[in-house]
Amino acid sequence: NGQYVDEVGGGRNGNRPDGVCDICYQPSYNHQWEQITVEEGHDFQTRLAAAKSAIQSFLNSYAKNEDGTFYNSPRMISIVIYNASAAKLDLSKESGKQYWVNVSNPNALEYVLNQVEKIELGDYWDGSTNTDAGMAAAADLLDTRTYSNAIGNIDNRFAILLTDGEPTTNSS
Repeated sequence: NGQYVDEVGGGRNGNRPDGVCDICYQPSYNHQWEQITVEEGHDFQTRLAAAKSAIQSFLNSYAKNEDGTFYNSPRMISIVIYNASAAKLDLSKESGKQYWVNVSNPNALEYVLNQVEKIELGDYWDGSTNTDAGMAAAADLLDTRTYSNAIGNIDNRFAILLTDGEPTTNSS
């Protein structure tokens, strides 16, 4: 149902020079997070907005039963945002380094949903996308030797990866 709108020159009508965005008509050096998706009967949505919406939907379904009540067992999540390098999203309410949160706690879920909503293009955008770095950061987070106190005995744990675009570089 959704349709991708090509944002780099040539797009829908083929009448724009290469390197010019078909949506905003500005030079398009890297629109990865800004690419527009179109859903039938819906407004335009940036790729970043679509990714944040997907994360929020996943978090709500992961934290709650089908009847909308929260699970009794811990449901741990962590978020990695990557571009040229990777960053583990600090999910602490105060300054600190808390990378795992139990979203089966209603207050924690609300906090994480708000943190995801606050992610902005300028915070993490870079000219390249290093998927290796994002995967390495996620692997580190999922390593129970590193985070044994947070996730050591918990079966339900996910590291969510959010990127600025398609892979363009790697660590090797």
